[in-house]
Amino acid sequence: MFKWKKMLFLVSTSTAFLPIIALSASKKGDQVSPQFSEFKKRAKEAVKKALTDGLTNITKQLEEIKSSLDKETNFKKKLSAQIYLEKLIDYVTKNKDAIIAHPENYGFPITFLNIISQDKKYHVGNIEYNNRQYKDVAISKNAPYDYVDAIKPDGVITKKKDKNNAILEEDNFIKSEDFDKVIKSFENELIKKFNSIIFNSKDIPELDKDFSLDLEKLKEGIIKYSTPKGFGSWDDYIKSKIKPRYVAFDLEQNEKSNEEEEQNENKDPNPADKPPLVPGDNPNAKYKTEIENIAQLPPYIAHGYSQYTHENLKQTFDTLTDDKAKQNLFFFDNPINSRYLYKVENLSINSGKLIANVSITDKVDTSKKRRYNAELNVDSSSEYKAWLQIYSEQIKSLNQKFLSLYKALDLDDKLNYEMLRSDALVNALFRIVDGAIKFYLKKEYKDEQMKLVQYYAQYISTGNNLKTLTSSNSEFLNYTLSELKASKINSNPYFLDLVNAFESVYLQYENVIKANKTFISQNFNATNKTFKLETIDDLYEKIKLDIFRLKAKVNTNTFSIVQWFNNYVEDIRQIKSEFNLLSILATNKTVTKDEDKKQFTEAYQATENVLNQEKKNKNKVKTISGAITFAIGLISLVITITMLLIKLKTIKNNKILVYYLVSIAIEAVLLIAGITLLTLGLKGI
Repeated sequence: MFKWKKMLFLVSTSTAFLPIIALSASKKGDQVSPQFSEFKKRAKEAVKKALTDGLTNITKQLEEIKSSLDKETNFKKKLSAQIYLEKLIDYVTKNKDAIIAHPENYGFPITFLNIISQDKKYHVGNIEYNNRQYKDVAISKNAPYDYVDAIKPDGVITKKKDKNNAILEEDNFIKSEDFDKVIKSFENELIKKFNSIIFNSKDIPELDKDFSLDLEKLKEGIIKYSTPKGFGSWDDYIKSKIKPRYVAFDLEQNEKSNEEEEQNENKDPNPADKPPLVPGDNPNAKYKTEIENIAQLPPYIAHGYSQYTHENLKQTFDTLTDDKAKQNLFFFDNPINSRYLYKVENLSINSGKLIANVSITDKVDTSKKRRYNAELNVDSSSEYKAWLQIYSEQIKSLNQKFLSLYKALDLDDKLNYEMLRSDALVNALFRIVDGAIKFYLKKEYKDEQMKLVQYYAQYISTGNNLKTLTSSNSEFLNYTLSELKASKINSNPYFLDLVNAFESVYLQYENVIKANKTFISQNFNATNKTFKLETIDDLYEKIKLDIFRLKAKVNTNTFSIVQWFNNYVEDIRQIKSEFNLLSILATNKTVTKDEDKKQFTEAYQATENVLNQEKKNKNKVKTISGAITFAIGLISLVITITMLLIKLKTIKNNKILVYYLVSIAIEAVLLIAGITLLTLGLKGI
């Protein structure tokens, strides 16, 4: 399966949780589609159809816009628009066949579809482009589909890395039928948005400012004009306007595909249908929070619409038919408790005030829903617009951090925490989220956040604000995560609570593995007689070591709290995935069905991979440590022997001679130890 790897609510302890995703091991058996060789052709046909239909429709649209200019009374504006539209119509008509054949040469660098139709492996990361961040998008390992040229000059690509700082690779395991759905969606969306990609009234260059008329020719009754300033031709100018909008569209489709894939993967069965994380356990922790206790958060207008009047906002909201587009007009300060969906249902104007009717819905149990009214603050000033932009981006950045933690536990934004299948994990995550919410609601914290928002808002301009937004988010996250790390849950460090829960699960397994010894042995023999029983013991010890390491990290100070948190989340993900594997291998049921045997085999193979990687990491440490020890020992030994030879004839005191001899002995031991470690590391012993 193709994977795109993919103000506060609670008045008291009202907290929520996510559903667990399918076991990570369940994806290990996937493979590149047998029809993969056909994907490129199918993608090309979809692009060709979209461009053909789009170019056919846009010509008529542009002619209609041009005809409507007769009503324009401002001569300069009218002439500017007429000239530009003529050039644009000429661009799409004369180049129609060339655009379809080679879209990348005309402002359409088709990237996303080429990645999923041609790359069997790809990178995943975040791309910041034109003041927006696209999360977890697929990125080709090589040009031209790595987005590097597409997002020049100011775009930023941040590829995901593992805890060893190596760039992560994903396998392209998209099935043929899923690929067809993706390209069909891409095709339909491109046709739908083609007109807005080609033309925006803001593209029209201003006469006498951006280009000029040839006055001598004008005297002769001939209209001749220059090319726009800074461009070699009108085609270059037009391409410069089309390309950023197309690239944004391409990235949106890339991100959207990831989101839809995650939604499909997160359609989990009922928690009761899934086995407990620890075989034989009987988790009974239930999440009970009344919808009436969830805080009534005020909606904020998205900064792109902040200059709208009450009437404009209401008209825009009422006109839009797409619900997602309607909700994009607003945002809520709800970065942590993502179980609850806040949504503006309708707008009304009452006594000069813009009133939003807001609904709160439990994403897990959608029957739990309530509504309330809230006044929207309408302020068309540029200062407030900047404030909104900084504020909303900070909320998004914190939401992404908490969502990454939820995903590490195999959950999604619905926070259906019963899917964790373990009381220890359920209770720990409840405390983690509840603690974060209470902290986030503190007046002292909100005051500090507002200071940051106010400070960075003054640096927002009409140009590229990527650096300002990045700095704002960075300082906000540093402050928030540092404060959380310094806080306590039941007298323990905040981030230790989840680690302690893992330790509880680990201790449960101590008895489970012994009790299920007969089942385990039978399942290993029935599935594959070459499977080694000690693999379970090795995995069990690996989990123990990982928990020990993570405990040490939690209690360690750090210079970069954001990087520390990212590593913490990666460690949580690793331990949870290992428990998922152990849960399958140590089951207290006999594996008889073919699908169960397949899952068992995949879990065993995944465990072998985990253990082999651990062995490689240990060998790497031995090799590096051995090399350093060897170098220190050798250099020290050479220096000591050299000094001894130089001073040998002048040494009168036996104590000095003994000192040199002892030093040589110690350095020789270091040298031998270094050689031993180096040998063990290189041989993988």
